[in-house]
Amino acid sequence: MEPDTLTGRTVGHSLILGRLGEGGMGVVYQARDTRLDRLAALKVMRPDWAGDPDRRRRFVREAQAASALNHPNILTIYEIDADAGVDYIAMEFVAGGTLADIMKSGPLAAERALRLTVQVADALEPMPPISSIGTSGRRTS
Repeated sequence: MEPDTLTGRTVGHSLILGRLGEGGMGVVYQARDTRLDRLAALKVMRPDWAGDPDRRRRFVREAQAASALNHPNILTIYEIDADAGVDYIAMEFVAGGTLADIMKSGPLAAERALRLTVQVADALEPMPPISSIGTSGRRTS
């Protein structure tokens, strides 16, 4: 399945509602978790990466690294799976813009930039080194 053809379809147990954005590894959609009746974000791996084991490992490692953290400023990962050839990461949906959206209006005022930097640093401080994240996505040492 092509990522742009997913709106209105069900992937895993998530109904894709619409596209939120795109990055280097895939496309992010707003979805409704049909089992828990809640909004979620679904990151779908680029279809041209599906056959590349190294890129798939990188996609999985991203989910493992994020799931190893528990912090209010970091999205909660619900699951990583594949359905009908679509690899995806299901995660918490947070309404609002991205940092890129915020910066489109121009440079940030120093105070706001400092507040955002502190929030990012606070969220990343407890993160274990990537090399210590095992297959469970939790710290192994």
